[in-house]
Amino acid sequence: MSSLGVQLRRYLLLAALFLALLALGSCQVSDEEHDHPGSTIALRLVLEPTDAIYASTATEVVECRCINLEITSCQHNDGKLRLGPIRYLQLAQTWKTIDSLGYPAVGFDVSESDREAIREWTATRAGRQILMMIDGVVQWSPIFDGPLDGRSIVGGRYSEAELEELVSTLSTEK
Repeated sequence: MSSLGVQLRRYLLLAALFLALLALGSCQVSDEEHDHPGSTIALRLVLEPTDAIYASTATEVVECRCINLEITSCQHNDGKLRLGPIRYLQLAQTWKTIDSLGYPAVGFDVSESDREAIREWTATRAGRQILMMIDGVVQWSPIFDGPLDGRSIVGGRYSEAELEELVSTLSTEK
């Protein structure tokens, strides 16, 4: 192969690598820059076409491949999600526990100042899927069956080390 062919091959390889890195970077789900301590979870409602703000430019469209969780809306929306505005959940306490199926989970208490507002917010969204994020990374995508009254657990298939890291990240005692 000529030296021109080798150079062209290198440029093509670098271009492909650049595009791959660019695509990976677009997978961050926005939780905006905020002035909350690590004991905060960002909540984003997964919108449905019947939501009044669904077509609004204020919503964010995210590729489902960016979220490594089972999200029911991904099956119906060409592999894309529309997310509602961000709502922050300030935690008072976190701990390791297990969910109803015996898997590792994070237990948490909502701060006193957020309890009433988050109870109302989740009550009006019963049966809807909500993304729960830490530092822009989706950790959970629960469907709330009713209002969140202050104490809850969220589970997943975490290793002991992953669970320890989540609880540590969310800990209010740093």
